[in-house]
Amino acid sequence: MPLLAAALLAAACGGDPLPEGTLLVGDGVQVRALLGRLAGLEGTPLGRSARRAGEEIARCGAVEAFCPRGEPCALLERLACAGEGWAAAHQLRGEDGWLLSHGLGGGGRALLRGSTLADGSVAARLELPRQLGEGGLGLLLPAAEGPGAQRLSAEQRVAHLHVRPDRGLDVASLVAAEGWGSRLFALESSLFAATTLEGAWELAVYLPEPGQRIPPLALAVGVAHRQRAVAAMEEFLQALMARWPVRRSPYALAGHQGACLGNLNVMPDLAPCYLATPEALLVGWNPGSLERALAPSGAAPPPAGGASALEVDLALLATADAALATTSGAGAAAAPGPYPWRRLRLEGRRDGGRYALQLALEGAGSAP
Repeated sequence: MPLLAAALLAAACGGDPLPEGTLLVGDGVQVRALLGRLAGLEGTPLGRSARRAGEEIARCGAVEAFCPRGEPCALLERLACAGEGWAAAHQLRGEDGWLLSHGLGGGGRALLRGSTLADGSVAARLELPRQLGEGGLGLLLPAAEGPGAQRLSAEQRVAHLHVRPDRGLDVASLVAAEGWGSRLFALESSLFAATTLEGAWELAVYLPEPGQRIPPLALAVGVAHRQRAVAAMEEFLQALMARWPVRRSPYALAGHQGACLGNLNVMPDLAPCYLATPEALLVGWNPGSLERALAPSGAAPPPAGGASALEVDLALLATADAALATTSGAGAAAAPGPYPWRRLRLEGRRDGGRYALQLALEGAGSAP
């Protein structure tokens, strides 16, 4: 395990080779290849910084950059040829192309190590300490158990997050009873009690239709007790109608029953709807979002029980960016794409006292 290797190396060297601040060490060829991909984001601050950094380390056999803890950190601006100061960290990198360490305080550390492959793809491993799962971030950090079967369509899906949070879905405990979130959204509703929810949640963003200003968004939340969840959702809608000038109307789709809220003119195309299935509550930005979420998928979903995962189709994201830019009046040329990779995937589980995640960025020429 990388952290065990770090401990052994620290004992041999008489100290911790990884600092409390932010440190990047790497092979010059692999880091330049990664920067070359990022430089493809033309017209963006990241693309410009990557291009300048690549020029700075053009002749380096090994590279490094360090930001002390608490200082503003523009890591790429500090990238330079390796000296003697971080020799032990370079040894710890081993056969990986690069290693990035970020101290979190209290002895915790985020550790990312990976390689840039010949086709420009990236394969990396991310380790996070379990204490990061406390608080709001806990809704994103995965449990040891997988999230189960996917419920939202994969057809024209730009981004997808499917996670079983390590600390459960007790949303109410994350919001102060007298805070703005509770006052605005009635989060004291029993809908948000962990006993009502099954524990996994799923979010999907779809390719926008021509003229749409917000892409279709859908959320699926697994429920442990369907009748209790429906009652809690209706209670939630009643609380919203008591606070805001909105109206409820019945809604049905694909054999499932639910409701929509109309006259909610606070964001573009917002007319939220929910549907209750036997295993989940589905919530959409508007009726069209739920129609997309329940559309037949051309590709079979992965088997149930897989790791929690985030996946972004970067090719579709570039198409979505261009469509939204055109609708906004900025024109397709204002969109940031195309992206240097075809797909991003981050998946993992809790492994003992840490979160172990695998990151893949697929090159444009790699197989799907």
